[in-house]
Formats: sequence, structure tokens, C-alpha cells
Amino acid sequence: MNPFELSRAFDPLDLEIIERAYEAAWTKIEKYNPQRDVSKDPEYKQMLRRTLFLAACERMSDPEMLCDKVLAVMPTHLSIPRGDDRRP
Repeated sequence: MNPFELSRAFDPLDLEIIERAYEAAWTKIEKYNPQRDVSKDPEYKQMLRRTLFLAACERMSDPEMLCDKVLAVMPTHLSIPRGDDRRP
């Protein structure tokens, strides 16, 4: 799917869900990838945001499900152990 083909406006609730999913996902990335190249964190955060917005276009209403979906497709060096449902 081409991101430029998306014509979805996000309402305030959507944006809150995306923000909560972003915070949860980034917290997990930091927790499980302490050896990552932190100088690239701005790049990783941008990638995470972009991926979240693309996933949110499917109208997901649960920030935890959105977080899990996005973490499942992040690059290997930012991966989270499968089955980790503990909250950071």
C-alpha cells in the first residue's frame, strides 16, 4: 500500500490511541534493545511513528493491539521477545 494513497483523517481519539501505542512500543524497544545504536534513536522513532500511522489506517481501536502489531514488523535489531505481555 502506497502511503500517499491513504486518505484517512485521524480524529482526537485516534491520535490518542496512536500516541499510547507509540509510548508503549518505544518503552519496550528501549527495554529489550539496550545495545541498539542510540545515536539512531531519532531515525528509529520516526520509523515507529510511520509504521504506527500506517497500521492505524486499519481503524484499530486498542492501543495495546496496535503496539503489538507494529512491534511485530519492526526490524530485527529493534525486536521484542515474542509472548512478552508484561508491561514495562
